[in-house]
Amino acid sequence: MLSWNRQGDLSSVVYYFPDQTKEGVVLSITKDTSLPVSSSGFYCVTTINKDNKESEPSDAVEKKIRQRFAKTIMPIVRVLLFLPFYDSITKQ
Repeated sequence: MLSWNRQGDLSSVVYYFPDQTKEGVVLSITKDTSLPVSSSGFYCVTTINKDNKESEPSDAVEKKIRQRFAKTIMPIVRVLLFLPFYDSITKQ
């Protein structure tokens, strides 16, 4: 969950960047102060006032993919990659 503070009657614009070398995209324009995010990458927030003037962006925060998934899937991938090799050496 991405969350931020905001004061007054402003809208927040949430930007998503897949990495810091790519251009960001607007993920959401909202009156809320939080947003669920699931993609790894970088996020920053600006505010827009009633005259549609946008603030400077917040510092970017990074969301990383949870390592638990990588630790679970990698042994399965290794086994699947090894099976054809194992099958070929047992048939000789």
